[in-house]
Amino acid sequence: MTSLEYADANSTNSTNLTMMVDKSINTICDGTEANTSVCDTDGLGVSLGTPIAMFTSGVVGNIIALVVLYTSRIRLKKTLFYILLCVLAWTDLICLLLVSPIAVIVYANNLHWVGGEPLCLYHGFFMTMTSIVTPLLVCCLSVERVLAITFPYFHERVLTKNKIYVTVTLCFTFVILFCCLPFIGFGSYAHQFPGSWCFLNFHRETPLDTAFAYCFSIINVLSISTMIIMNAVVMVTLIQMRRRKLNNSPSLERRGGIKVKTKMRIEEETKMMWFLGTITLVFTTCWFPLTVSC
Repeated sequence: MTSLEYADANSTNSTNLTMMVDKSINTICDGTEANTSVCDTDGLGVSLGTPIAMFTSGVVGNIIALVVLYTSRIRLKKTLFYILLCVLAWTDLICLLLVSPIAVIVYANNLHWVGGEPLCLYHGFFMTMTSIVTPLLVCCLSVERVLAITFPYFHERVLTKNKIYVTVTLCFTFVILFCCLPFIGFGSYAHQFPGSWCFLNFHRETPLDTAFAYCFSIINVLSISTMIIMNAVVMVTLIQMRRRKLNNSPSLERRGGIKVKTKMRIEEETKMMWFLGTITLVFTTCWFPLTVSC
């Protein structure tokens, strides 16, 4: 084997884990006209202010959400929905702090990747993990709401805080194990255009990369589809509850405080539904296109 062949073999083995192909805008646009649609950095919004604004808004938004949650009424804090919301907010905040500063550094470095393969592995792992665990948590929120409204006795007697914590732990364990698959050769993490981030390799460069990308897409499609269906069930159930006019029922009038409690429960469920529906809409519009493209 010649020295050139030996170098090529080593190069092939080293890229099985991470496809560090330089997909930065500077490399792709080298030798092309600067005013083309792909290479027009002004048109693409390629500036240091973009990642800083996104990072800042994400952190501030999650901090505000956590402040609102921790200062909310005692009644809300006792619900399982509250626990899942706190986990979701903390997860989103921590993941932002883990991955977003790297994009800011790369933009500050004129879109030249820093850190080599190790940093790309790190960034690809946490980007992929965030892309799966967050929809899974929102899916858990949707399922919890369906059980709370359609099966209140089961929700009250069977579902406990400990079971919610176990469910969250299982979600994180599954996602972490899935994202570790590229470390044993199933799929890989790749440098993505315009060069400021790494993600799972959905460029169909190997059959294993394709299989890993399909698994990623299937998991997210199932999560998003489930949350849409669950939210639709909750919405229909709430509409039916309002139409029955439980708050005007004579039998409830004779029971004193039950009327007020029933009305408060419907109002609380409606507020939770609006909040969960907004989250679902954001995930559907933001994550679904990326999931399908994989």
